[in-house]
Amino acid sequence: MRKKTQRTEGTGDPLELATVTPDTTRSHTHRGRAKDSPWWLDLVVGVVVAVVLMALAKAFIFQFFVIPSESMENTLMKGDRIFVSKMKNFQPVERGDIVVFEDRHDWLPDEFKNDNPTGFAATSFGQAVDKGLRVLQLKPEYPGGYLVKRVIGVGGDHVTCCSAQNQIEVNGKVVEEPYLKKGANLMPVPFDVTVPAGKYWVMGDNRDNSGDSRYHQDDNNHGFVDEEQIVGRTILRYFPVNRVKVFSNPGLNQLPRVTKQAPPPSEPPSSPQPPAPAAVSPGATSGAEVSPRDSKDNQ
Repeated sequence: MRKKTQRTEGTGDPLELATVTPDTTRSHTHRGRAKDSPWWLDLVVGVVVAVVLMALAKAFIFQFFVIPSESMENTLMKGDRIFVSKMKNFQPVERGDIVVFEDRHDWLPDEFKNDNPTGFAATSFGQAVDKGLRVLQLKPEYPGGYLVKRVIGVGGDHVTCCSAQNQIEVNGKVVEEPYLKKGANLMPVPFDVTVPAGKYWVMGDNRDNSGDSRYHQDDNNHGFVDEEQIVGRTILRYFPVNRVKVFSNPGLNQLPRVTKQAPPPSEPPSSPQPPAPAAVSPGATSGAEVSPRDSKDNQ
């Protein structure tokens, strides 16, 4: 730092002035170093941010599932992978929607409730890797406690089976079901139910091989699915690529609705026996198709 000097009048002593020329070389150097960060730190931060964003998306926006059984054929085939929207608050579940829901009322047989990994997948590290892939949505959810079915009745609906033409009726109107697997037989499982508020009556598109609401009328929830059980609506089949499809409502949401909500039944009706568990693929649940593991219920 250079100093300017000046003699004070009447004295011989120099007076040092405070005027200086700043040297900015050092400060520039420090600022330059502060901007540089290790490449690995940027990578770690990026990965952490990605994981957090994907976890939030999985919790509130969407989720992937694999169809492990035949209960939703031919709409959803075994091995299909689907994209499920969890935005229920913005688009409520309607009659005709394909939904994935949690198995809170033990519809699934014990052998279909849990994924039993072997080999590397059974190790602690393997399980950690598997969990990470699921969080990042790089691996579809395995249907271990979920089912996939189509909503046939919503709160207040009077649903009966079957009409003289062997068709389901909702609020006195015959339901056209073009999505049913050809040859599906409805008559073996007749029913007459009124859906309570906040609940749903669900059935598989493969009616001959689906352990759905029909087969659980004598359980604690009388075969209905609670709104809280619903994970979301199936909106897309993204695999296999030659069968990619965006799902829309088949028109059941256009049927008339009743204004008076029905109370839960006091005495559950007797339910027929569901299809044999063997008919469902491993991990399939009664909600087959969309959830982690579907069983005949899935189908």
